[in-house]
This record gives sequence, structure tokens and C-alpha cells, in this order.
Amino acid sequence: MKIPTEMLTQTNVAIAKALGVSTTAVLYARRVQSGLCARCAKPVPAGTTHCAKHRAAISKATRKRTGHKPWKPGGRGRPPVTSQISPATATRQTPATQGAA
Repeated sequence: MKIPTEMLTQTNVAIAKALGVSTTAVLYARRVQSGLCARCAKPVPAGTTHCAKHRAAISKATRKRTGHKPWKPGGRGRPPVTSQISPATATRQTPATQGAA
């Protein structure tokens, strides 16, 4: 639920409760609006709602909850950007390697 900006002030928490919005949701929205981590109130990079620690924890929990399995060579999809696959085993050709062949 999108919480109106004017509702994020300290005095309007009672109004939020009367409308059925939880105090936690108001606190979350207030922190995000202030540019802080929604969980621990530490400063966050622009465009994100959580600090690096909590982003990693959320990603890990999502992978576990959804049954994510890591990519394996020979499997579907492209290799992850961070993988350490040698160019000899990669099957995908880049424009630079297509011109050389």
C-alpha cells in the first residue's frame, strides 16, 4: 500500500492506525523517504531501499524460498557475469570472436 507523504510525520501515526496502516509500514516508508535502510536506518546508495548487508540477506532468503539452483556449465541460460568460466569452455561467441574465426 502506498502511504501518502503527508502521513509520514510523527503526529500522523495515529491517523495511519485509524486508516488500517501499521506502525511498521509507516516507519518503513519514513525511512525509505529519508534515504535510509528500511530495516536498520543506515544510509543507503541512491535508488535502493536497503543497505548492502540487508540486500544480501534478502537475496539469500529469496533464493532459498524460491528453490534457486546455481547455473551449471552446459545448462540453460547464459553464464553469470561473476563466473570463472574459461573462454575455451564457453559456447557463446562474442562479436570480437566471430570476426576472428
